[in-house]
Amino acid sequence: VAALSEYDQTMAEAKRTNRMVETLQLFRTVCNNRAFANTTILLFLNKMDIFAEKIMYSDIAAQRPFSDYAGPAQDFDEGLSYFIQKFKDCLIDD
Repeated sequence: VAALSEYDQTMAEAKRTNRMVETLQLFRTVCNNRAFANTTILLFLNKMDIFAEKIMYSDIAAQRPFSDYAGPAQDFDEGLSYFIQKFKDCLIDD
């Protein structure tokens, strides 16, 4: 489970670590672990309602880890697609 709304938040225990970056790293680690090589992995993106509200005032591209976001600001579908691709990029094809 990954909260889409955390793209502009930092970890409570590590103020310099972006929550979404931490989630992506954890997802990458789990998905590419040999123990899960033949396992189906489902990713649930939650807090989409909060994400939809947040993008109206918190630009995805303004967040340093996501400065490569080239979609229009305040666009829910583009923002969602961007983060889905970020998670897909974590997968290693064997």
